Order: sequence, then structure tokens, then C-alpha cells
Amino acid sequence: MGSSLSLQSLAKPVEPLTFSTSHCEISQSLPAIDQVKPSDDGTKLNNEVLVQLNRLKDEFQTILRRHTDSVKASGAIDLSSTSDTPTPGYGLKYEDYVDRKVPKSEVIDSLRSIVEKMNSWGFLNVCKGLYVNTRKPFVDTIIEQLQFEELSRGTDSKRLLREELKSKVEWWILASKLCIEMLFPRERVLSNQIFKDIIIGSTAIDEECFLEIVKDAAVKLFTFPEAVSKGHPSSDKMETILLLYDALLTILPEVNALFHSRSAETIRNHITLEIFQIGNSVKRMLTDFQTSVLHELSSVSESEGIVHPLTTYVMEYITLLVNYKKILTDLIVSNPLLGGEIIPDEKLYSLELEGKSPLAVHLIVITEVLQLNLQRKSNYYQDPSLGCLFMTNNILYIVQKMEGFKELEEMIGADYLKKLTDNMRQVVTNHHRSTCERLLDCLRDEGLYLSWCFATWISKRALRKRMEAFNSALEKLHHFRSSMTHVDLEFLEELHESSLDKLIPAYEQFLEKLCKHINSRRIRSICVRDLKRPQCSCIKYSSEDLKTLI
Repeated sequence: MGSSLSLQSLAKPVEPLTFSTSHCEISQSLPAIDQVKPSDDGTKLNNEVLVQLNRLKDEFQTILRRHTDSVKASGAIDLSSTSDTPTPGYGLKYEDYVDRKVPKSEVIDSLRSIVEKMNSWGFLNVCKGLYVNTRKPFVDTIIEQLQFEELSRGTDSKRLLREELKSKVEWWILASKLCIEMLFPRERVLSNQIFKDIIIGSTAIDEECFLEIVKDAAVKLFTFPEAVSKGHPSSDKMETILLLYDALLTILPEVNALFHSRSAETIRNHITLEIFQIGNSVKRMLTDFQTSVLHELSSVSESEGIVHPLTTYVMEYITLLVNYKKILTDLIVSNPLLGGEIIPDEKLYSLELEGKSPLAVHLIVITEVLQLNLQRKSNYYQDPSLGCLFMTNNILYIVQKMEGFKELEEMIGADYLKKLTDNMRQVVTNHHRSTCERLLDCLRDEGLYLSWCFATWISKRALRKRMEAFNSALEKLHHFRSSMTHVDLEFLEELHESSLDKLIPAYEQFLEKLCKHINSRRIRSICVRDLKRPQCSCIKYSSEDLKTLI
């Protein structure tokens, strides 16, 4: 945007007053001026009338200039780089730009008296022109220094980095509040005080003056949100766009109150249109986000089934949406159009979405789409146990985030949260069951013993192969449990007891049988006495070790 704008004071040299600043003196002089009459035919002004007319005109202009706020040069801000863009902590104030000097009542009375006299002579347009030409440059200078045009000119919300756009939006919000809450209301009050109840035809002069002074400024004010909406911002900028949307909704009542007349209808329509367009951008971004979550292709860790960055990002996104629940509930009025392309129809039916708000349905669909992506990622693991661990940790993370955010839990409903929890538990239960079955399969007698001529002995090769498989499955089960980063302790304890009830008796029986067939009295006595592991290389764990590992 180039270098910062140089702010120059609008304060002009003080001109000598024809009268004093005293309203009393002006009031005393007006009756004398009343004695001066235009020519009888009303077509010409005699010299005396012209002199008095010029005196009043000069007086009006001088008072206006003397009491028009001067613009502070210290208000310059360079928006040419993101780092220089003010943040909410900047604390933008009207006083940063304006030497705020509210005209005293006697000054207003003086201006009002001159307007009434000029109007009685048929020269109201002279006062009106002087007033607009004095106040409008002041307002335009403030708008120029707030750099609304620079904000809009450099705004491509699709290409800008998220933080760059956020800085621009935050600056616009502060600057727009200054205009809507301070600058424009002051101009309306001043116009009303000086031109109140003066009507030409059907036109209220105070309203006409106010609009001529601020209309261009108001148009420039709303060019930025217009530029943002036309840029089709990406879904990762949702927080910033919601911030802008919320700000527009906040100032809408004040804008409608300030610009209530028929002549100001274009300004009211402008902000209404911007709110509509920004709202449509939010709806589109929400749909785009669902699609992007489904098709996100980042890789997974080969060594650990940890919580994936996509899961944390999506849950942060959902939290953001819930934080803006109030405005999004009014904005999102229809359920996502998915059909069977993203989520199968039977799956959608099972979610029991009836009775939930459209926003809640969107949140549930996002969660379901996330699980579809995670399921696809879990298939990348060559080891099925790691794939199961990956799904378990991620779903547990989702559940705990939902349970930890009361508003989110209320929106999606206890029924969906229970369904999500049950699905996670089923995944873990199936994994434990299949692992226990593999462990029990390693302890079976079939294929382990050889017999000949009424003699039976253990096949060392079969034993070694069985124990290697047993040890590997046991270690993976232990790794699975110890690697669960978000643990449901009560559920795991239930699994633990269930697994031990099946495995410990089978393993102890296996060790007893094994000891009986080992030709070492010392080792056999140890095995039978306390079921410690036999001292052979392929038996790594005792029954007590199993209790710890599982």
C-alpha cells in the first residue's frame, strides 16, 4: 500500500470575526440587519443588502472554521505490512485522530441565528454550501487516514495469509466503530442543531447536509467487507470471516438508525447486502470444510497410533463454530446436502438426526467425515494393531473434547456422544478379543507335541514358533494399552479383567504341561511349584508377568 499517509491538520488561520464570538452580540445585530430590505421588485439586491449578506456569510464561515475539529498528524498508520497493522490491543480512539472540541451552545446558537436570517432572505443554500464544504473535508480526511481504500485495494481474501486477513479485519472493525459510534453521530447531531426544522419542499435540510457530508465516507467504509466477500475466502479463514460477519451484525442497528431516511436507503441496502454476501461465504466455507476434511491426504506415523493433527484441527474448528453458535444458528438454516456420496444413506439414517438444529447436524456430519478419513488412514498401517490403536486414540480424543465442552455436548446430544463412545469401545473390544484369541491359539496342544511308540515329547521347533508368536502378540497388546493417549480407565479395567479370566488359567495350564515334558528335575520343580517361567530361551514371561503386561 506504499508509505504511510501524511496527516495534515485541517486547522486554518483564525480569521477575525465581523462580530465577536458572543451570540448576544450577533442577536443584537440581527434586528438592524432586518431593517435592510431587498428591492421592491425582489429581483435585485441593493448594495446595503449585499454588504449585510456578505457579513453574515463571512461570519458563518469563520465560526464554522474556528470550531471545526482539527485532524491530528499523529494518527498516521502504515498498513503496507502485516507487522505494522494495528491489532485490537492498539486501542484506536477518536481522540487519536481528532482534537475533540465540542462547540459550545452559544456557538451553535450563533450559527443557527445566521441560518435562520439567511433562510428568511432566501439564501439558505449559501449557508448549506458553506457548512458542507467545511465539514465534508474534515470527515473525508479522517476516512483517508483510516485507510479504508487501502484495506480494500490490497484485499484478496483467498490469497492473503490467514493472519494478514485477520489483521485487516481487526483494524477495519475498530475503524468502523469509530465512524459509526463517534464520527457520523457527531455530524448528525451538529447538522440537526444548526438546521433543525428547516424544510425546503419535502427536504429536511439537516438530513440533506448530513448525507452530503458523510455519504462518500460511508460508501468507502463498506468497500472492505465487499472486497472480502468477493474474494471467496478459504475455509481455514472461518474465524476471521465470522469476526467480520459478527461486527457487521453489531453495527447494523446503528447504521439503520443513522441513515434512516429515504435518501440514505442506498447505504442501508449496502450494509444489508454485505451481511448477506458474507453470510453466504460462511455457508460455502462450511461446506468446503466438510469436503476438505474428507479428502485430506496427510500421512500417518508408522511407529505410533497417535492422535492425528487433522483430528486436533477439526476439533478446534468445531469449537470455533460452537463459540459463534448464536449467529450461526440464525445463519445455518438447512442441513448439509450429502446424499450418499460422502456418508452412506444407511449411516446417515443411523445417526438419528431428527430434532437437531441444522448447525448441530453440520457438526455431526463433520465428525463423521473426520472418522471416515481416519479409518482410511488407519489402513495405511501394516500392523493391524497400530491401525486399531490409531482409531482408538483419535476417537477417544474426539469424545473427550466433546465431553469437555458443555455447549458442544448439548448441541450434538447425549445419544450421538454415546453412539460415538460405543463405536470406540467396540473397536477396542474387537482388537482385544482378536488378540486374546491369537494368544490362546498359541497355547493349544495341537501341533506342539510329537508322539511315537507310546512316547510323547515337545517339538522344539513348534514350541519356539508358538512362543515367538505368543510373545509378539502379548507385547503388541501391552503396547496398545500403554500407547492409549486418552484413556477410558473404567472401560480398560473391564477389558483387563475379561482378558485375564481367559488367558491366565490357559497360560498356567500350558506352563504346567510344558514343565512335565522337560527333562530337568530342577526346572520341573520350579514350574510346578510356583509356575515361574521355565528356564528355556523361548519362554519369556511368567503368569505374573502376563497380569502386568495385559
